[in-house]
Amino acid sequence: MSLLPGSIRARLLVGLIVVMLGMNAALLSSSYTAARHEINEIFDAQLAQSARVLEGLLAAGTPESASVLRESLERHGWQGMGDYDEQDEAEDQHEGAEIAATGHEYESKLAFQLLDAQGRIQAKTLSAPQAPFTRIEQGYDTVRLSGRAWRVFVLPLAQSDGTLQVGQREDIRGELEGRIAWKTVQKSLYGMPLMALLVWLVVGLGLRPLSRLTETIRARNESDLGPLAIRAPRDLRPIVTALDSLFARLQRAWSRERRFLDEAAHELRTPLAAIQLHAESLATETDAEARARSLDRLLQASNRGSHLASQLLTLARIESNEVAIALKPTALAPLLREEAALMAPLAERAGISLSLEAEPGIPAVRAEPGLLGLMLRNLIDNAIRHSPTGGTVHIRALLAAGRPTLLIEDEGPGIPASQRAAAMARFGRLSSNRQGSGLGLAICARIAEQHGAELELLERDDMGGLCVRIRLKTA
Repeated sequence: MSLLPGSIRARLLVGLIVVMLGMNAALLSSSYTAARHEINEIFDAQLAQSARVLEGLLAAGTPESASVLRESLERHGWQGMGDYDEQDEAEDQHEGAEIAATGHEYESKLAFQLLDAQGRIQAKTLSAPQAPFTRIEQGYDTVRLSGRAWRVFVLPLAQSDGTLQVGQREDIRGELEGRIAWKTVQKSLYGMPLMALLVWLVVGLGLRPLSRLTETIRARNESDLGPLAIRAPRDLRPIVTALDSLFARLQRAWSRERRFLDEAAHELRTPLAAIQLHAESLATETDAEARARSLDRLLQASNRGSHLASQLLTLARIESNEVAIALKPTALAPLLREEAALMAPLAERAGISLSLEAEPGIPAVRAEPGLLGLMLRNLIDNAIRHSPTGGTVHIRALLAAGRPTLLIEDEGPGIPASQRAAAMARFGRLSSNRQGSGLGLAICARIAEQHGAELELLERDDMGGLCVRIRLKTA
């Protein structure tokens, strides 16, 4: 079972939203990580900058610098060690928090320690621990004191052998980093639902021509097979063109079938009327000889109706492509002998002789044996029906102009050149006194077309009659 939705709209929406959410999630995660890294770098730079500012104020030694230094340090709770009464660290943290509470939420919470040459604390802010942050002489370090992690920058003092250490608690630092980074990506997260809504609207607008096309087709009835009167965008034009082509083919097929049914109904009316007439005559006749004539005519009309119905079904199957066409190499001579043997009883009853001649060395042809045999039976049957009693139907296979060629010749009246095209049309009987359904040559012409063969109606050179020539393709 497919996990994808059934409609194109739903598939596009789900696919686009999933891709967008995935890409945005990846981009936001990358942006969040990059923002935290950059903010961490800024905080490290602030540590160094604060240390160097404090160093500069200590080195200046002027009343103005001393005043600025005092105000800055008092802001961070600076006390000299002589004034420090060793209150516990919890009280230091509480006071430091009260002092820091008066600043901005993103203000760095820094702690300072001034160490002498022996590494002893000379002065510090209230928020700084009582022990030195680190023992390194210069640079950055991350340490853990009293269960808390600190990020520390150590700056050697130029005017003395001591050092200035500036520290910042990692938990406060991490909280600020996270808060700033979150505000960086927050608007993008809030914009995702709006983006999904815009995608839904854009997909709906993009598929509107397809919806209009669907509504146009749904509104049609089964008899409306004209072109689609719709302005389609470029992507839909091949579909509209294909549909118009399909409708045109269906229109032609429907017209052909309707004409076929009309013609078939007209043609069947004659043998059915004859059967009814002879059956009624047979029922009312009392004379034995008259009853025998009526019975014979009834059988002839029945045979004609049966033959016509069989031909109609055959033509309908061929024209509807119900008969599978699988062309393969086929030897002509064996096929001719088989079909001639099947038609021999019919020729014998009609008093017609069958003559079969096949030149040696004729190559195999590309054909569907069943359909080629059907074409031969129809041509031989047609020749038998139109030949006089005592006549001969000649069947020949030869190689002419490099192509395998079949000739079926009779001794009948033939067909004038002006009427040969009409003779191969459906129900193309040339005169009312001719026997047959008017479908035999139409069936043969259709089979020849399916085989890529050439079927021609000619006049015999030696003695009247009709010559049917079929030029086949070599396998």
